Amino acid sequence: MDRIKLTKVQMALLRAADEASVMTGTRGIVSEPLLRRITGHFFRPALVYPALRELIRARYLMVLPEDLFRVVLQPHDWRDCFLAGYEPEALSLGGLTVMIRETGANIVEEPTPMPSAPPVPAPRDPSKNTPQWTRRFRLLANHRLAETWYGDALPPELSSAVVCANQNDARFFIALRYKLASERLMETLRRDVRSKTRNWRVSPLGIESYEHHGIDASLSPLEVETIGASLGLSPLPRGNQPGC
Repeated sequence: MDRIKLTKVQMALLRAADEASVMTGTRGIVSEPLLRRITGHFFRPALVYPALRELIRARYLMVLPEDLFRVVLQPHDWRDCFLAGYEPEALSLGGLTVMIRETGANIVEEPTPMPSAPPVPAPRDPSKNTPQWTRRFRLLANHRLAETWYGDALPPELSSAVVCANQNDARFFIALRYKLASERLMETLRRDVRSKTRNWRVSPLGIESYEHHGIDASLSPLEVETIGASLGLSPLPRGNQPGC
């Protein structure tokens, strides 16, 4: 079934949320506090929750764990997003920056203007190994190291602990993990046919990507084992661990 056609207000809301996700370094993924703050610009306080529920029902927003949302849009969806008449004004980049800072999120990318007809972006060159790309590959390398010590896919609590180890902004790295999964660099596996819980592992494409760019894990095996021990988990027997 086709999704409903968005109103201009809904489109402006989603576009602002998508832009905020880019500015916070997790393209397509935005935290619930920030999304509610943005929605409050376009809808009266009493209508914020219903407005979000409608976008979820219409599959333009996807609910993720950790109080995160994915904005589900294609480039052509921006076609009719510009507001006119008595509808609320579209959010300026300055206003969006204030909202991001008010909700405690970090701006990791400079905001870019919102053009009336968005150009086709030039493909990024990950071979430059900028801090943004290195962060992605290092997350994959750390996760893969933990997988080799604990055996294939990691349970969600261990996966989250490894992803966020030694990081100041845990929410950012949890969102980055979902982003990598959306790019097929990570994957989830259901524990068993009856369980809704999914374990995490780096996909073959993810392994190829961080190895190709020469990015090593920043965690040591001892740090990985300490993280697991704090969760009551034991690594594989020594003879099955890498290098043994």
